[in-house]
Amino acid sequence: MPSIVVIAPESTSYQIVQRVATELGIQDKILLHLTGLSRSLSVARKAEAEGAHVIVARGWSANQIVEAGIKTPLVFLPISMQDLVYVLDQALAKAPTPNPRVGFIVYPQLQKELEALSSLLHVDLRIYPSGSDREDMKRALNQAVRDKVDVFIGGETSLAMAERMGLPSQLLVCDEMSIRQALLEAKRIVYARELEQAQSLKFKTVIEHSHDGIISLDAEGRVQLINPVARRMLRLKNDISQLDFRAILDLPQLDRCLLMGNSVEDEMAEVEGRKLLFSAIPIHVGDTVHGAVLTFQEPRVIAAKESKIRHDAMHDEMVAHYTFEDIIGASPALSLAVERARKFALSAQPVLIQGETGTGKELFAQSIHNAGPRRNEPFVAINCGALPQSLLESELFGYEEGAFTGASRKGKPGLFELAHKGTLFLDEVAELDLRAQRRLLRVLETQRVLRISGTRNICVDVRIIAATNASLWERVKRKQFRADLFYRLSVLVLALPPLRERVDDVEPLMRYFLERCAGEQLRGQVVDPMAIDMLRRYSWPGNVRELRYFIHRLCVSMPETMDAASLEAELLMPFHCHRAPDPAVEEPQTPPPPPTSEEKERILCALRDCRGHQGKAANLLQVSRSTLFRKMRKLGIK
Repeated sequence: MPSIVVIAPESTSYQIVQRVATELGIQDKILLHLTGLSRSLSVARKAEAEGAHVIVARGWSANQIVEAGIKTPLVFLPISMQDLVYVLDQALAKAPTPNPRVGFIVYPQLQKELEALSSLLHVDLRIYPSGSDREDMKRALNQAVRDKVDVFIGGETSLAMAERMGLPSQLLVCDEMSIRQALLEAKRIVYARELEQAQSLKFKTVIEHSHDGIISLDAEGRVQLINPVARRMLRLKNDISQLDFRAILDLPQLDRCLLMGNSVEDEMAEVEGRKLLFSAIPIHVGDTVHGAVLTFQEPRVIAAKESKIRHDAMHDEMVAHYTFEDIIGASPALSLAVERARKFALSAQPVLIQGETGTGKELFAQSIHNAGPRRNEPFVAINCGALPQSLLESELFGYEEGAFTGASRKGKPGLFELAHKGTLFLDEVAELDLRAQRRLLRVLETQRVLRISGTRNICVDVRIIAATNASLWERVKRKQFRADLFYRLSVLVLALPPLRERVDDVEPLMRYFLERCAGEQLRGQVVDPMAIDMLRRYSWPGNVRELRYFIHRLCVSMPETMDAASLEAELLMPFHCHRAPDPAVEEPQTPPPPPTSEEKERILCALRDCRGHQGKAANLLQVSRSTLFRKMRKLGIK
């Protein structure tokens, strides 16, 4: 259906409409009907049913459309004063006598104009107001006959009736200017309705594809619009348009919105035993409330989105990168620990990992996380011994706005919140003070976090993996660690063996680190079996971490040979090269190394410190350069 439907009452108007529409460039938007009063209403009804944007009609046809309650906008084809003067002049020319009596059957809108025209031109003009009904017209014509009217003016329908009664008559037509004015008005209406339709379609598309349930109400609380999500949430099967929403779901806060114009945000509603979160926003036009928009959300969906946002926002920092496949070694002690950790991964209970420094506690923690059902959720790690206790609490539990000097204005979520649905790794948990231990225990027992200076509890679902290189039980006995927290953390206990108890893993670990070493020269280099034996016999007080850093040192220093003497010199350098040991620092307890030359060690150490510069090394050793060269040759130092 074209946007504009024009009902032309006679052929002259029909032809003018065709010409003007072409000039205005809207001929493809117009459906033109040449019809009288008898069919104009049926044409208008069809136009409304098929979605026309505007109807253009004149006189009694227009009145008939209005009286029928057609909702499509109507533009009247106007009769101008010029049209009236023209038709009156034509009628006077047809009159059989001078100074004739002229009759005019007119729809109410023209009565005042005709009265003014009659007074102005001094014409004996008899006006007969009539409705659109044929009987009304017939009664008006009979009255005109009784009044001895000489000539009659009217529309097509009344004109035909007058001619049958023998009255001379003149047809009333619109001129081109009036028709152009009507079509321009119709064009403006079409543009406005198309714009409104586009906006409405956009709004409907947003509503239909929203993940929230949305319902629009009028000022009385009747449903104007409801999207599919709201139907599903509220379990609605029948059409509820124009029904009072309060009869469907009892929301006491809704009256506050509709009557007083107050917003309602994040209130709980219950539908068939299910909790929904709803908000109500009033629609204000000036100072009047014209309705409200309700939104419904499912708490579980909100929680899932929140978890995804947390995970995505902190993706790089809160991802476990290692798995059990990254653990190098096949010794019985290590294999037993891995087997035990794999079982722990399937549980939701806390895990306490105990082991000396450098044994790979975080490596195991990440592997447990990645092998469990929370693998796709955040892995959040914090070293409890690396921060001051006051700062540690704010990091763990978060804080609200203005909690302390220097706090963020917006507050900050704690690591428990960021680890929601995932794993929180508490490294060096023994370093927590008693205050933090008490708060940690409460969170573990209640699964709720109260931020510093906060007033509401935040539900969290977090698995705890704790690690320590100290004896927690000894600290419990010394009243330095809460016994109840110790029992809560040690539901599952994993003890990691030190490297000295898994000597079979030293060589594969060394090969692994060499393969990933930055020094390309060392890759694939043959290592003397005696050197490997020496490394196996070393006690490794720093465990795997010490071995890794030792390989890094080899990659930088690049010894010419990988024999026992070269590796031993590099290995013992950190323990013997410092010239002024700090008495406050406890020396590593290492077993006596295999016999070696103390003088050779000093020279090697000096050369390393001076990056191989023999002159500087001689000054450091307080000998001449020639003496240093002689000693180096004697001791086999190249």
